[in-house]
Amino acid sequence: MIINADDSGFIVYQGDRHFGAPPSTYLTDIRSCDADTLVGTRIVYSAESGKLTIQCDFLGTEPVYYCHQNQSLWVTDRIENLTRVVSCTKNPVQIYTSVMNGATIADNTIFNEVKQTRPLQKITFDCANNRISVDHGNSWSSDPDADVAQLYRQIDDRLFAVLQASPHTNLMLSAGWDSRVLMADSARIKQTYTHGDLTSREIKIAFKLGSSLQVPMQLATLEETPYGAKNALEMLHNNGQCYFPHWYHAAQKLARVSSLPLSAGLMVEHFSGHYGVNSLPGEGRLMRLFHSMVLPDKFDNIDNNSAIDFLAPRLADGFKSLPWFFNEDVNFSDLTNDFTDDVRHSLSEYVGFGTSGIQELSERFKIEHSLRQYFSMQTKSAANLFGYHHPFTDSKLAQLVLTLKYRHRINYKLSRHVVKSRAPELLELPLAATLVKASSPIIMQEASRAVRVTGELMYSKLTGKLPKGLGWNNFQFLNRTSAFHEYADMLVDDIWDKPKIHRFLENYSKCNAEAYSILILLTKMVTTDFRLHPQQYQ
Repeated sequence: MIINADDSGFIVYQGDRHFGAPPSTYLTDIRSCDADTLVGTRIVYSAESGKLTIQCDFLGTEPVYYCHQNQSLWVTDRIENLTRVVSCTKNPVQIYTSVMNGATIADNTIFNEVKQTRPLQKITFDCANNRISVDHGNSWSSDPDADVAQLYRQIDDRLFAVLQASPHTNLMLSAGWDSRVLMADSARIKQTYTHGDLTSREIKIAFKLGSSLQVPMQLATLEETPYGAKNALEMLHNNGQCYFPHWYHAAQKLARVSSLPLSAGLMVEHFSGHYGVNSLPGEGRLMRLFHSMVLPDKFDNIDNNSAIDFLAPRLADGFKSLPWFFNEDVNFSDLTNDFTDDVRHSLSEYVGFGTSGIQELSERFKIEHSLRQYFSMQTKSAANLFGYHHPFTDSKLAQLVLTLKYRHRINYKLSRHVVKSRAPELLELPLAATLVKASSPIIMQEASRAVRVTGELMYSKLTGKLPKGLGWNNFQFLNRTSAFHEYADMLVDDIWDKPKIHRFLENYSKCNAEAYSILILLTKMVTTDFRLHPQQYQ
């Protein structure tokens, strides 16, 4: 965040595009940016007009929170700050969605009185008359008649213009497509690192990829990362969340040898074609993947009302009965019904804003919620150290990408095109998730992914263990520590049933059940609880 203030007012920029430029110069340059060119969130107050405006970019990459109360407008990038200055009441539905998805729906938050900004949104507060207005942009829509080949070229050109204008960075290197796209123009990558299970294919392939760059490479193993209450408190105080302790630890390790911002293949799902109906869990997922890739008209011909009817219950899917972490007083039936209604309303809003088609509605919802509110926190774990940089969030690039129908982006079609045209040598190494070379046809890659998943399931059933070497998020050692119980002990809100939570965790660890999922859930619970009661987390 950078700020400038004088007698005429002030300007605040929340984002990652200011690296390498003097703050005053950058703030002057972005005053005239509109939502089509702005990357991040800009807050401007004019003493002359007496108005404050908040402008969000195309993807809404930097949410801020605001509360209009007692003839004042309070704005912050960390929601827990508002509990210190305004009266807030809990929103149980959004507390549940925060725990399930790390996100709250549309402009809702865990407090009834507090709103969050959304993509393509402009908020204006007139201090003279104490009125607030909210305007939404509506330019997020695909073009079924677009010239695909021409758009591919325009996207390729824009992406590399963005990369060439990017700051020097530390790259979190995985063995997947997204890192390879960034490596296709590697001049500004000055150091790489990876983290995970040292025995996994992911790490081995990442090392091979990294060696081609001839820059220093760091490794942060999962076992060396601190977990539990002490680490969570540090993360909460520094960044307002404790979601990804292994990312935070890796950033700390990098900070000892580098001051460059952290970059990664994140905020990229629109580019990689990852959030259509093929990404929805549950029955029929394989057929949804098949139809999305081979028979895309099956989904493209679904009208918007039918699409909403299909998507709403699936995007709101979660526990079927009262979760093991809530107390018995929670009316879970009403809560889940309200959750589904909120999702339905959000999808209907998208249609009103110009988004059309079941694939595009699915990905717009997941980008606004899971991606920008939760998964982006992986790189943002470095916010208090040396910052972060998300190349794929460029607004012009995102608009070009989303002009393409989903069928032209699904399962890394666009990523594959970019790497093939710019750095074909990166296709010779396999992908960790699919077991075959990246140059293999996508159908073969997906078939090998199915073989890998089937093999992992068979191994687990036959041995009672999780496979080593295939998966890289191997957190099973946490079942032998007190970390899970430490997270549970931190909880203070009366919505939790702590005795029941401890019993569940004890049985879970005894069975050596999959540890990463429970780590994810517990850190979401603690983050939500901290935001409700920051004064009790001292």
